[in-house]
Amino acid sequence: MDLKTYLRSLGTEDERAAFALRCGTTLGHLRNCIYVEGKRIALSTCAAVEMESGGKVTCEELRADMAWARIPDAAWPWHPAGRPLLDVSATKPQATPMEASLAA
Repeated sequence: MDLKTYLRSLGTEDERAAFALRCGTTLGHLRNCIYVEGKRIALSTCAAVEMESGGKVTCEELRADMAWARIPDAAWPWHPAGRPLLDVSATKPQATPMEASLAA
């Protein structure tokens, strides 16, 4: 599920704001990341969003431009491969068609 859909699934504006606070950010920042072209969610926030959403929004969905890896961790039961971490030695994934057109 993408972040926009997840936020919409929360019943009220107060629930959305509380979710953002639990993730260590603001609802305004999360909305900017959804609606402002080129604005990306901070890497440090990705894992918090995944954890607070119970795995409904994954790091890979939030930042597909990064090379994510997973290691087994019982604290991440919603994902069979475990907790997310950045694979700094991996080659960056190819840009999406939209990213490629923006870079041109």
